[in-house]
Amino acid sequence: MKQRLIFVGIILILILSIFALNLGSEESIVQHNEVGSHNATSKDKIMNQRDVSDQQKTNKTQSKNGLILEKRSGEAPGVTDGIPHVQLDQVSDDTMYDKLIDQTYQIEGIVDKLSTISFPGTRSLAVDESLTLNPQGIITDREFAHIHADPGRGSLHLVLSESDAAAVVDMSWGVYHPFALEGRVPGMVMVFSPRDDKDLGVVMNIIKASFKFATNI
Repeated sequence: MKQRLIFVGIILILILSIFALNLGSEESIVQHNEVGSHNATSKDKIMNQRDVSDQQKTNKTQSKNGLILEKRSGEAPGVTDGIPHVQLDQVSDDTMYDKLIDQTYQIEGIVDKLSTISFPGTRSLAVDESLTLNPQGIITDREFAHIHADPGRGSLHLVLSESDAAAVVDMSWGVYHPFALEGRVPGMVMVFSPRDDKDLGVVMNIIKASFKFATNI
């Protein structure tokens, strides 16, 4: 009888040991799965960050001359194909046009004149007589750019370095002028009218880049 009780006790101990081992294994598996899930989540976050980073890169560019542009929001305005080269919609309102004019002629070295190569009322951005010209950055005489009144209120034609011009077109801030497409003035572009203060800041940076190219400053 005593031997039978000892045998039963041994059997119970073995059963409990096996149960404990199985429970430990299950806990280990659960912990492993939780770690794996955490690692997968971290990996997903890293991949998402890379995706965002890649998207930011495609939405922002810097030309060889240092002009930094983010992608212009919204649809591009309509533009005529030939000469006259005119922006057809999304033009500046009176307030934005006045801001553009005021800020442009506050730049030292830019002279306010009426353009002789565009519609009546178009404002010329001419290089001051005291400054040396870069012939490749000039449209005519000392004019390196002009701002349209009507039609295409607030849009500009100007000349940039070829890398700056490519950045403006790539980031949807403008289109090449027919003269550029023909190879006559390679860096000549139309810059779209500013719609708001954010656009105005970008357009002013483009004007400054054009002025810098026209004067080699």
